[in-house]
Amino acid sequence: MHRITEVTEEFYGGSSSKKPFNSLEKLEFVKMPEWRQWHILGSGEFPRLEKLSIANCPKLMGKLPENLSSLTELNISKTPLFDEVELFASQLQGMQAARIVKLSIVHCNSLTSLPFSILPSTLKTIRISRCQKLKLEQPVCEMSYSNMFLENLTLEECDCIDDISPELLPRAHKLRVQHFPNLTSF
Repeated sequence: MHRITEVTEEFYGGSSSKKPFNSLEKLEFVKMPEWRQWHILGSGEFPRLEKLSIANCPKLMGKLPENLSSLTELNISKTPLFDEVELFASQLQGMQAARIVKLSIVHCNSLTSLPFSILPSTLKTIRISRCQKLKLEQPVCEMSYSNMFLENLTLEECDCIDDISPELLPRAHKLRVQHFPNLTSF
C-alpha cells in the first residue's frame, strides 16, 4: 500500500451498478505515504460506514466522502486533510448528514485554529492531540449555543494553547488537559 497514489473507481468495483461497500461499517487507511487523492463517486458509497480513520497519509489532500449518513466516529492523524481551518470546516459541513459523535485530530501540525462553532451538534467527544500550532477560538457571541453538546474534551500536547475557558464546555462530564507548557489561564 506504500506506492498507492490515488484511490480511484477501481477501489469501488469499477463501473458496477451495485452500490459499493454496502455493509462496510469500519474503514481505516493507515501508512499510505504516497496517497495524494481519494476520488469520490458521490453515489452513496459506504451507506453503513460508522467509523472512518485516516492515519499517516501525509500527502493526502482533497475531500472526504460526503454522504456518510451512518458515520459516528472520524479519526484523522498525521494527515493534512484538516491542516487548514477552512478545509476542516468544509469537510465537516459536507458531512452534515452524518451523526458524528466522536472526533479525533492528532498530529495535524499546521492546523492553527478550531472554531467550536463549526462543529456538528451531534458531537459529544473531541480528542485533539499534538497539534502544535492550534489555538482554540471561541468568540463570546457564539459561546452560548455552539458547543452546548460537548460532553468530553481531551487536549494533549498543544503548545500554542495558553487559555482554556470553562465556557467552552458547559455540559462537560470529562475534561482532560495534559502537557500544556504555555497554559496561563484555566
